[in-house]
Amino acid sequence: MKIFLFLILFSLPLFPVNFNSCDKILSRSLDQIGFKDSVASAKEFAKLYNEYKNKTNIEKCVLDFVKTDCNKNYWVGIFLYEPFFTDIQNYPLAEKIFQSGIKRCSTTCDEIRFKAMFGLLLMRQKKLNYAKKNFVEAADANKKTQGECWPAMTEEESNFIEKEFGVKP
Repeated sequence: MKIFLFLILFSLPLFPVNFNSCDKILSRSLDQIGFKDSVASAKEFAKLYNEYKNKTNIEKCVLDFVKTDCNKNYWVGIFLYEPFFTDIQNYPLAEKIFQSGIKRCSTTCDEIRFKAMFGLLLMRQKKLNYAKKNFVEAADANKKTQGECWPAMTEEESNFIEKEFGVKP
């Protein structure tokens, strides 16, 4: 019996117990983020992200959080890399979020928004060939909407995209 207890106690540090940590994070108010106020939402997201990034599998939590909501998918993708909103700079996770959104969110406007912002993320990482592909696809789809769906970008970003890729946002 003593050996059995010793083995259990000895093995505890090797297998950290983290039951429902994603549920706790998501229910803690991340699910209540009001994406209409993107700056406040970004601050709340960054606060929760930074609090839990070393305590749990934050990637799984974030992917679970956005998987059923295209709007959350879009904004969380932006919050993960856009320095205007947060200092998180998790480019690999932002890529996964945008790729997920491109696959799952099926309206023309969703496709345009996700591909354009994914292109911007890729552009910032100097992955220019991949960025161009996304910008061209987004711009082609945007023509069908009379330009109503292209996401907001800075003038500098828009000028670079037009000059570098021949795409007029």
